[in-house]
Parts: sequence; structure tokens; C-alpha cells
Amino acid sequence: MSETPTHTPGPWHLEDNTGGLVMSVWTDDFFPTRIADVPLHGNDCWDDDTSRPCRSRADAHLIAAAPDLYAALRELVEAVLAHDSEDTWMPVQDALVGARAALSRATPPAETP
Repeated sequence: MSETPTHTPGPWHLEDNTGGLVMSVWTDDFFPTRIADVPLHGNDCWDDDTSRPCRSRADAHLIAAAPDLYAALRELVEAVLAHDSEDTWMPVQDALVGARAALSRATPPAETP
């Protein structure tokens, strides 16, 4: 799995320059690139009831964290694949199936271990 991912490299960060209407995900480059705009919609984003989370805002944070999540998952998969004793790793092997599935949804098939 030493291939370079084809997605825009991270880290990414969030900006809210619209007064709370849209959260934008940007690269941290010297010349930033906008990755996504997430409209903040629904009453849960605009009312004063702080007990209800704003799902759109949570989505924006998840998108901004995607490169870090991808890198961590990729590192986990590589570490597990490098371990040479299956006897002590049976619980991890089950987790590896899920991790590999997540990687295949996030990357082109050629990059999946």
C-alpha cells in the first residue's frame, strides 16, 4: 500500500465566512484550495436549542478530517498486514475487514490493500 493517494492532500480546515450559512473546507496550503462547501440547513443549525446538534456542521467537520482519518486507517491496515503471527491477532483480523472496506470506499480500487 505504498501508492500515493489521489485525493487532495491534507490537512484540511474549516472556515465560516458566510455568517453561519455555509461551512467551507479548505486545504492548508500557501495558496488554499476549496474542497467543499457544506450548507448549514435545518432548524437544528439556527435555533437556540443547543441540546440538538447541527448535523450539517458535524458533516463539515467530518469532511475536513477526512485526510487525517484516511491516513490513520491506512497506517492501521499496514501495521496489521505487517504482523506475522495470526494466532495473536484474530480479533484484529475482523477489524481489518472493516478497515479495508472503508479504504475501498474512500479510494480508487488500485490503492486498497
